[in-house]
Amino acid sequence: MSTLLALALSVLCFAGCSSSTAPSVGASASSAQSPAAASPAGAASASSAPAHRLFDCQPTGGANACPMSPGQYVAEIHDGFRLEIKDAGWQEANTLPENLQDVEPMLFLSRIEDPNQRLIIDTGPTPPKVDEGDLMPDLTGIQVSSPTAVNIGGTTGLQVDLTPSESMELRVPVVPDTGYQVEPGNTYRLIVTQLPMGEESGIKLILISAPTASWSTFLPIADQVVQSLRFG
Repeated sequence: MSTLLALALSVLCFAGCSSSTAPSVGASASSAQSPAAASPAGAASASSAPAHRLFDCQPTGGANACPMSPGQYVAEIHDGFRLEIKDAGWQEANTLPENLQDVEPMLFLSRIEDPNQRLIIDTGPTPPKVDEGDLMPDLTGIQVSSPTAVNIGGTTGLQVDLTPSESMELRVPVVPDTGYQVEPGNTYRLIVTQLPMGEESGIKLILISAPTASWSTFLPIADQVVQSLRFG
């Protein structure tokens, strides 16, 4: 997986790292390569209106993110996906080639009014299907809810809410060589799912994060995007 933005509070420390140094929330740890190709305009839209392209953010003037217009967004990667933005409050982090991986980039969205309110979608490998109970990492010390079953856009998996009491790296075994730095004072929702692919499955990891003080207002906004996801 590629090196990406770290989830410290500059970009909430979404920075690149190698397999020995963890990237922060939303960063992948394998070497960066070329950007992923986006699917043709309109491929994911239910209407005749053209769809926007994900991974097409090219900020200028020192910015590190691009505002997102409301509408459908599509991407063609290892496991292609689409989503819908319903308000103009979201921005997409820059997708320069050094921040992308060959075919499995990580999508990083944040709120314009508070960039510490974040939503990431990370694409894992396509392994043999694993038992649902093996999707989650060891959450000792940071788990604040029991894992619950989810079905998102044709994937099935588990979600759990987290409130770390100290800075720590969250490693998810089904997304190898990847770490997510989580920080006290923030609340997180970790969702790990599998997209059925015959005898195999495509792994999708979704991580929602925000300062705990704004979590209850941000979560419904982020969940609206998550529930619009369609994979494959």
